Amino acid sequence: MYDAERHVASLDAIAQFFDTPVFKRKEAIEVIASLGYRIRAELALSGELVYARNPRLDDEVRGVLRLNYSYSYTGKGVTK
Repeated sequence: MYDAERHVASLDAIAQFFDTPVFKRKEAIEVIASLGYRIRAELALSGELVYARNPRLDDEVRGVLRLNYSYSYTGKGVTK
């Protein structure tokens, strides 16, 4: 994972290996790459791309694009 002031990036890999084949495959692999850019302190644009190969699917590629807004409160909370 890389996290700078404005840029964020990560790369993850997950692998599972089976003793006996499941649908003629003995492994499941998934690789996830993510990139993000903080437009402002409370606003970030990010994307994620995933490649997967498992017993159920030969090759699967999926992605998502996100725009996140984080609410921030500088007050001390609600008064009684």
